[in-house]
Amino acid sequence: MNRLATVGRRAAKSLGAPDPAEVAVIGHALRSVATEMGAALRRTAFSPNIKERRDYSSAVFSGDGELIAMGDDMPVHLGSMPMSVSAALRWAACTRDRWGRREKSPRRGFGFLR
Repeated sequence: MNRLATVGRRAAKSLGAPDPAEVAVIGHALRSVATEMGAALRRTAFSPNIKERRDYSSAVFSGDGELIAMGDDMPVHLGSMPMSVSAALRWAACTRDRWGRREKSPRRGFGFLR
């Protein structure tokens, strides 16, 4: 390891920047979450389109609707997924409870399946 890399790491730590190893570990963990979502869908599916043809996609998005990680599925669906996620977030933002009051939505830990 050279001195410049060591100085760069110390500077990044002092500025509060994330450690590259941490970023890589978290990135791989999120990718494995997306991959496991696809595997669970495939195992539990009744449709031959999903079970045999593997015609699905799985991904993890942020609360703002930005793509964080995608699974090893069919990437052709990922072109329309951000628009679907933003539409679901808009829908959730205007949901109402049973008394007609606006709910704070999506709540922390809230998820969508499509």
